[in-house]
This record gives sequence, C-alpha cells and structure tokens, in this order.
Amino acid sequence: MFNNVNLSRLCTIVSPSMKKLTLTSSIYGHTTDIFSGLCSELFRIARQNSLENLAFRLQIETDLDCNIGDEWGRLDEALLRSGWSALKEVSFEVVMFTYGKPNMKMKERLMELPYTRFPTVSSSQAIRFVFSMQEIMHSSIHAST
Repeated sequence: MFNNVNLSRLCTIVSPSMKKLTLTSSIYGHTTDIFSGLCSELFRIARQNSLENLAFRLQIETDLDCNIGDEWGRLDEALLRSGWSALKEVSFEVVMFTYGKPNMKMKERLMELPYTRFPTVSSSQAIRFVFSMQEIMHSSIHAST
C-alpha cells in the first residue's frame, strides 16, 4: 500500500492530465516486498497517462532487514515500456530510521538500488533518475532515564 491507497485502485486515481505522482510508503517491521502489486498497476496505466514526474518515497522505521525482492527490479522494466512517453523524471527517496545499532548491511543494499534494481532507468538518457538515501538515528532510544 502506498499512502493508504490500495494499489489495485491506482489506475482509477491517475487521470490522463496528471503530471506528477508521488507514492509514499512506510515499513514498520519485517515485511514482504513493499512493491508487491505496484508494477502490474504501472503496466496498466502506462498508455493512459501523461505523467512527467514519478516519485517514490520510502520510509523504513525498523532495524530489521526489509525484503528487496523481484518487484523492485520489475519497476525498472515497467517504467521503460512504451506508454510512458511524457515521463521526464523518476525520483526515489529512502529515509531509514535506526533505533539502536545502525544496520550497515541494509544501508549498503539500499545504496546499491540504482545499480542492482534500476540499472536501465538510472542510466537512461531520456529520463532523469534521482536517488537519495538518508539515515536518521533516533536519539530518544539512547537517552538515559
């Protein structure tokens, strides 16, 4: 789910005149692939949109590893199919909150996303790809009582 919108309804909220779409999701624990179902919806709206900017914002609020499954790679494929002729920019922002010891393994996996899961979009001449990753350490966990 992104922004509490069931992904199966994504095609009903994207109007032909919409220029920008931001999809936001938060992970609060170990979860299945958060993009599950997203790519099939992007395939469905490909020819019926005039989106110029597609932004993904992912907030990870757990010290557990998150599943970076096959759907992440299908996102690359979904956005490069015909039907996205107006698309000029894809941005992907990840904010990872840590509550104790930093999860270096997860941070490394997330930093590699442009190369491992979005190689075609991130190197496209036609589409500007912007990736950012920020780690925020919650200090309230370390406060003494």
